[in-house]
Amino acid sequence: MTLKSLEATAYSSNIFHRESGAADPRTRVRVHEIDIPPVGADPLSDRAPDMEPFSVMDDGTVRVSAILVPHGLVYPSFASRFDTPDGSVVFSGDTAPSDNLVRLAHGADVLVHEVIDLDFYRRSSGYSPALLRHFAEAHTDVAGVGPIAERSGVSTLVLNHLVPADTFLVSDASWRRRAQKGFSGRVVVGGDLARIPLRWSSYTGSAALPAVPGARHRR
Repeated sequence: MTLKSLEATAYSSNIFHRESGAADPRTRVRVHEIDIPPVGADPLSDRAPDMEPFSVMDDGTVRVSAILVPHGLVYPSFASRFDTPDGSVVFSGDTAPSDNLVRLAHGADVLVHEVIDLDFYRRSSGYSPALLRHFAEAHTDVAGVGPIAERSGVSTLVLNHLVPADTFLVSDASWRRRAQKGFSGRVVVGGDLARIPLRWSSYTGSAALPAVPGARHRR
């Protein structure tokens, strides 16, 4: 996808390169597939078998690791962890509840986890049983994300990929209240341009989330 995106924008990139001397973007990236360890993963059956996190990159300052997580028929689907001198953050990616994710996130400072409000869709009309089944098999209900964060031992849980996205349908307060159940740490409802310290104790401002105003990106 990255290579095809560069090809798609080559016309304007070439002009910028010739007119301003800007670097050719193709020289700034090295694209390759992530090699999956031999853990018995199979795109037609067990897409996220029980496994240990594996290394993706380590430049001596930042260490990136990943693990397979279940996301319906999608394969591979990864959760990722970034360990830095300032702390650790884990991104769930799109996933149903996963022991692999808990293993990857163990002891991290921040867990950024997707959520869906399954009860909202079950109460609403117009959603087929097949779509509701997909939602349940591919995403994590907000009622279950708190215990996942608690098992991971993280101090801050950030909710993202909120489904439904419209705050008139599900308010931030509702997301936060339900995600807090079963979790003893801090819950933050994510939004575009939010800035969240990896180690909250380093933030000395008000108790509210430090953020730059901006439109939310939700699905």
